[in-house]
Amino acid sequence: MPLVALLFFIAVIVLVVLFIRQERMRRSGRLVSAGGAPGPFEALRILDERLAKGEIDAEDYKVRRDLLRSSP
Repeated sequence: MPLVALLFFIAVIVLVVLFIRQERMRRSGRLVSAGGAPGPFEALRILDERLAKGEIDAEDYKVRRDLLRSSP
């Protein structure tokens, strides 16, 4: 009986940890939405990286950033 109780508490702790990690990822924008596309904060981060790498120019960056910010 004590083994079952121990396994139950371990399972509860694991679920709580997973929930906290998911909430942190969701709040930071790293959590992928249900459709498989990155969240808005993740998309802006990727856009920033592309500008820093020189893959896009400043004009293209501004257009895409404004589009991301205006999307629901």
